Amino acid sequence: MRRVEVEVEHYFNKRFMGKKRLLPNDKMTVIGQTKDCGLRLLGEGVSNLHAVIEFQDEKWTILDLGSEQGTWVKKKPIVNQEITGPTSVRIGQH
Repeated sequence: MRRVEVEVEHYFNKRFMGKKRLLPNDKMTVIGQTKDCGLRLLGEGVSNLHAVIEFQDEKWTILDLGSEQGTWVKKKPIVNQEITGPTSVRIGQH
């Protein structure tokens, strides 16, 4: 059986801040500023509930939750984007 997981590395101002491994059991990880977010980012441009990474139908997807500054993949704003390999995502200044 194939192991499907996502490892999120967090950088701020080109400085490594930490990492988190997401497993299919997690189903959904919310990214934002509130304490309840599974991946909490503080700073300008990050909404309280900014984006979500979810595992559904055997694939990982990142979705913007209508944030003010948007969620960016490859320098383009996205609404939802399948994650198929190493992917760089920008949220606010992160």
